[in-house]
Amino acid sequence: MRGDLQLSPAGIRVAIRRSKSDQAGAGAVVGVPAGVHQATDPLRAMRQWLGVRGGASSDPVFCRVSRTGAVLEGGLTGQSVNTILQARAAAAGVELAGLSAHSTRASHVTAAAKAGVPLEDIQRQTRHANVQTLLGYVRSARVVEDAASAGSLGL
Repeated sequence: MRGDLQLSPAGIRVAIRRSKSDQAGAGAVVGVPAGVHQATDPLRAMRQWLGVRGGASSDPVFCRVSRTGAVLEGGLTGQSVNTILQARAAAAGVELAGLSAHSTRASHVTAAAKAGVPLEDIQRQTRHANVQTLLGYVRSARVVEDAASAGSLGL
């Protein structure tokens, strides 16, 4: 819902009311920092979208839109997000095999681990309840860099 977002010059605070790992609905707040580059700045994109979207604080942030551009009732479904992601990736010439909304979350973990972000910071952002699940992504991110032969054998 729009009311779950707080925008500031530093970025976006997103209140997550409930998730797969939070069935009781305790909720969490995650941050999305403002970007460095205008073309990829999530804060800028969100401000633009909300300006176009309009609506009340109880309305979904991302809504269904008809082929003619009319805003429809309700928010996007998980399948809708996957369909949009795959269509945009195909238009950009990106490989579609295995691409889904979930794979973008997994890619975030992989990129953060490769960049040296501490495990507890990654877990707080992704809200993985089980550290073993998160470690699975981290290990796969560094499988080449952490190989016994990486540098130590002079290969």
